[in-house]
Amino acid sequence: MAPVNPEAVNKWAGRIVPTFLAGTVTYATYVFVAQLCVNLLLKGHRPRPGISVALLAIYFVLCLFMTITYGRLVYIVTVDPGYLPLGPAAKRYNKADKNLSRQNNGTIDRANDALGPEYPSSETAITRDDGPDSPGLELFYTKDIFVCSQDGRPKWCSECANWKPDRTHHCSDIGRCVYKMDHYCPWVGGVVGLNSFKYFVQFVAYAFFYCLFVVVVAAIYLSEDLSTTSELNGHFVALVAVSGFFGLFTFGMTCSSLQFVFANLTTIENLSKKRRAWLLAVLIPPTFSLPQQGNYPHITYPLPLPPSEKSSSTAPSSPASAPHDEIVSEPEALSERDARATRTFAILQFAVGRNPWDLGAVGNWKSVMGNNFLDWVLPITQSPCRNHESHESQFETGRWVEELLVEREEAEGPETGYYGEEWGDAGDDG
Repeated sequence: MAPVNPEAVNKWAGRIVPTFLAGTVTYATYVFVAQLCVNLLLKGHRPRPGISVALLAIYFVLCLFMTITYGRLVYIVTVDPGYLPLGPAAKRYNKADKNLSRQNNGTIDRANDALGPEYPSSETAITRDDGPDSPGLELFYTKDIFVCSQDGRPKWCSECANWKPDRTHHCSDIGRCVYKMDHYCPWVGGVVGLNSFKYFVQFVAYAFFYCLFVVVVAAIYLSEDLSTTSELNGHFVALVAVSGFFGLFTFGMTCSSLQFVFANLTTIENLSKKRRAWLLAVLIPPTFSLPQQGNYPHITYPLPLPPSEKSSSTAPSSPASAPHDEIVSEPEALSERDARATRTFAILQFAVGRNPWDLGAVGNWKSVMGNNFLDWVLPITQSPCRNHESHESQFETGRWVEELLVEREEAEGPETGYYGEEWGDAGDDG
């Protein structure tokens, strides 16, 4: 028996669950409109047309907002999910794997082919490209701050064969890295991340208010109908049960989502915040020189060429594979012109539990939901945090980064003055 393909399961779940939700809302609309507002409140033994019209108006407003935000969410998750592009090595692997599949099976399995771009499995992880000209490195060292590994290079995804931007995580459910991934959501058939989290928050909030309204109204008139006829209306019972269940579910999702918005965290980051210490590569301003013996490692970009490539006439003085401490050591003497073209970064470690992107509750809210009330309630504009054009970092940093820089300067001695002028106003912007 062939092993179950998790991507195929997720793909079909992404089709079935939205269909189920649409059917549930359709049934709820039938019961609320036809059974409750028309048969009971308009045609019942005690007609109340005013109440019926008011309930219908509120119902359709809530249902409309819920439906629009859900549609926007599903559209973004499907069309623009925010996947990190595959690296060249992963693309070569996929091409070779497809050719092998054609040779063995005569054709590519349709179910797998329909899933979109293939990717290497964990069993075929691709080693990191440590070359100085590795594609994509310039996207990191042209910023003033970026998340790095112990050696000062960015994080590497061995399955996507690419450098991982800040706050990017690999999703095992789809086999791709996702920018600011929050979680995989079968209710929308894809990954909620940087591009879609705002619309997810709006959807679960509107869904909660919709369910709350329906369950309260249905429970009131179920009780009234029972006292009048002494019989349970099956449709009313089903409406109370379904809306109550989804109301509890969406209430929990709304609370947790708002918590993450105000803390500027994702679900993944929140799970590891009590044990994770972020490593950041922070640019040392070029107007200052490095101390002869610093208390921290550092790395200079662009990375130097391996000794074997520097000169064909000079034998290398070290093995081709340099030790770890050489990777982050000070580079050889450069000409003044070349020195101006390099950027040296200090590798600094955050205290456990501190979030580099914490801008304060208001700043965190605006970075995800937008800058005004219409942005908050309408699923139209994108999250401001999607803008990565700043030269400082891919995501705006907050007060903890400034405090870390001040602590580092004090540890090195006030005479260094590395960050005082360059970063003195960093926290005021957040």
